[in-house]
Amino acid sequence: MDLREFEKKAQKALDVFLRNHRPPPHIRPQLHLGGRMNGQSKELFGIRPRLGKPENKLELPVAKATYVKTRVLWNVYRQRAELKWHRYDPAPQVASLEKLLSLMGEDEGGCFFGWAKTNLTRPASADYAEVIHSRAAITFSLLLLL
Repeated sequence: MDLREFEKKAQKALDVFLRNHRPPPHIRPQLHLGGRMNGQSKELFGIRPRLGKPENKLELPVAKATYVKTRVLWNVYRQRAELKWHRYDPAPQVASLEKLLSLMGEDEGGCFFGWAKTNLTRPASADYAEVIHSRAAITFSLLLLL
């Protein structure tokens, strides 16, 4: 598979993931999910209006994965409160894009979207905007100071 095919396949998978995991329509003006491909890296982020300047949108990183072509696997990262990327300990590497997106969607430890899942796929929609980035509260506060 050449690079162009790889990027198309990865972008299509990312678009499907975002479509399946984005917040309910009434919350999207306040919180939305986005993603981008940057070479062999893929990043998921939350999008919210900046406090005091709602016309400015902030991107809050959620997860990042980098494809290692020589080893045919993905390195999986999460961003912690100090704004540095760290390997995702439960599964620092995965072999396929499908496994990577499944891992991010399950988010068993609450490292990506900020809640530990039990039997629910996500919290009630009324609480969704606050819960999805609860782990990013410090990050958000730091960004407001910039």
